[in-house]
Amino acid sequence: MGQQLIPSLPTKNFHELRRAIPAHLFQCSNVTSLWLLVRDIAMSLVLACGVSQLDALLSSMIWQMALLKYICLSVPWIVYWWFQGLVLTGIWVIGHECGHGSFFTSQLICDVVGFVCHSALWTPYLSWKITHRSHHRHHASMEKDEHWIPRTRSEVSNEDSLFEDTPILTGDTSGGTTSSRLSVLFAFQRIWSAKVSQGYRSF
Repeated sequence: MGQQLIPSLPTKNFHELRRAIPAHLFQCSNVTSLWLLVRDIAMSLVLACGVSQLDALLSSMIWQMALLKYICLSVPWIVYWWFQGLVLTGIWVIGHECGHGSFFTSQLICDVVGFVCHSALWTPYLSWKITHRSHHRHHASMEKDEHWIPRTRSEVSNEDSLFEDTPILTGDTSGGTTSSRLSVLFAFQRIWSAKVSQGYRSF
């Protein structure tokens, strides 16, 4: 007890770790990929059709209490958006894998499917593909990474500004200033229009 464990650096490099993974795990199946794509789209359509039919059914009913009607009409939509969000996230991830060229064996098919999936979800596929690959190439680099580059110490005016958006100081548990909330809601649009995510030496 009381003995301090000193972490040691890993002795295996990236190439050794990669060689330890069976080769067949790096091979994608077009049939499986197509099935996953069709399955996710079908689930999204079934959810959309189901909630619209339920909404029409509930709206046609005669309600004795307005509050009860409001609750019964609202709850299915809340549940719907939860599950639809999960399914659409799956479709977005398919577009992500297409951006890496790992979902289909053909890069052309990956780009077509990825473009459709991401465009349907308001994500600019080709711009995202370029910056995301650069992000993986330069992950955790303060000079070359593409996402959320922090300000340098010389750019921060004083110590207080380091904590200006923290909820404990602003009293706002929803995430800080209006500007920070908008940047979360419209992050993709802001990133590619203002190029705010580029590293200091990018492109």
